[in-house]
Amino acid sequence: MRLPFLKQVNDYAFYTTLSLLLGILLIFFFAKFLLGILLGIIIGIPIGAFLINTNKTGYYEEKLEEDEVHTTEKNIQ
Repeated sequence: MRLPFLKQVNDYAFYTTLSLLLGILLIFFFAKFLLGILLGIIIGIPIGAFLINTNKTGYYEEKLEEDEVHTTEKNIQ
């Protein structure tokens, strides 16, 4: 199979070079893509957890179980 504008060029060398260039481009694309996903997960999970635990007034408040509050009150008494 020959391309019409490359009649004097060795087809094997052309397609080998083309496939290598395409492979390099795909490696760079997927490396950036996977790195972006990884960074998004690493940065997004702590921010998401903070936003979930942040109440509507905008300050961070830890959730205390009722049992924990009662046990601390009993320990103080």
